[in-house]
Amino acid sequence: MNIAFDIDGVLTNILNFELEFGRDFFNREPINPNGFSVCELFDCNKINEKMFWAKNFARYSLREPAIIDSAKIIKKLKE
Repeated sequence: MNIAFDIDGVLTNILNFELEFGRDFFNREPINPNGFSVCELFDCNKINEKMFWAKNFARYSLREPAIIDSAKIIKKLKE
């Protein structure tokens, strides 16, 4: 079975990361705090979103811990 979504985004809290570092990157509060992507949160275009991730991807990958019992969650997703 193929899991067709970003498993890393499921097992870490990507939304909190985007909100926290997006405020610094865009120097403003989010326009739509219920959005699911940087573009939806801060009402920006795809180029700005790519620039955000180019600057913050390594920080996100190294800083955000995986959720406890991630292995069990992945196993359930495979079933």
